[in-house]
Amino acid sequence: MEKWIEMLSTFGLALGLYPELLFAGAAGGWLALTYQEPTAFLVRSRRVVLSALAATWCTPLTIHLLELPVEPPIAKFPLALAFGLLTMDVLGKGVISLARKWFKEKSND
Repeated sequence: MEKWIEMLSTFGLALGLYPELLFAGAAGGWLALTYQEPTAFLVRSRRVVLSALAATWCTPLTIHLLELPVEPPIAKFPLALAFGLLTMDVLGKGVISLARKWFKEKSND
């Protein structure tokens, strides 16, 4: 667990991301793993990291686009947790289905 925290913090700071949103997104990813079927460690790790990154990138954008209040800063955490929770099952599958649809339309032209 300590290696996860160290890796996530270092990675986030190197990219200029908010570490607190990374952890909220990772928590959502870990929560999502509780209702998914057991998989290999690398697959679980990838899902948690992708959830953390999606939450960190999407949370500030969503707050800006929906004109949600920025203060208090703790108000961002539930949104980041939700993004982390939904990344693999909802957002990922939605993006993949949109991409398939787009490629089918382009191949028919």
